[in-house]
Amino acid sequence: MRSVYKALAVAAMTGILVLSGCGGGDSSVSLTGLWMDSETGNINFFSFNHSGDRITGNFKTATGWTGTLNGAVDGNTVSITMIYSDGDTATLSGDINGEAGDLQYTYDGTASTLRLGRYELSGLWADGSGGTVDIEQDGLSVSLSFTAEGNSFVGTGTISADNITAQLTTSADPSWLSTWTMTIAEAGQIAGSFRNNSGNGGAITLSAE
Repeated sequence: MRSVYKALAVAAMTGILVLSGCGGGDSSVSLTGLWMDSETGNINFFSFNHSGDRITGNFKTATGWTGTLNGAVDGNTVSITMIYSDGDTATLSGDINGEAGDLQYTYDGTASTLRLGRYELSGLWADGSGGTVDIEQDGLSVSLSFTAEGNSFVGTGTISADNITAQLTTSADPSWLSTWTMTIAEAGQIAGSFRNNSGNGGAITLSAE
């Protein structure tokens, strides 16, 4: 049954996110960052950490499978092993540049084309209450800032597949700390929750402006 569900994941992993320039990259172009493909609202996320000729990271498929990535980069060609949380493996291989690439996904002898495009979080995000949160992304790191009730709040966080975890502080109270745990629910939507060190918490819903 696991292979059946993963076969469904293969079907979901034929992307319609089309970006220009699907070739011509080289090893000097960093692939570190958040990548995704999508089809009819089903979104698969990959967080790549590219260092030298190695690439590692995490993934989450549209059907809920999660796991880690471990592979090699040779010029603009990647060969990556996807290690599922249950120990099964699949491979991603093909050409990819700094913005996009068509990769062959192979699981249990069955191959499918996976179209990946880089997904950038940088920009202003509406918080649903008339305010905005400014997110700046650098690879798999993010910085967040916003103003509420006359106070400025800033923080930093990390990206892993479709998850963002960040901690925010404010100069108005150096002892105050808020932890945000969020999921990229769909392109242009982030949802999650926050918990302050005072014990207060609540929901987070952000929409790209």
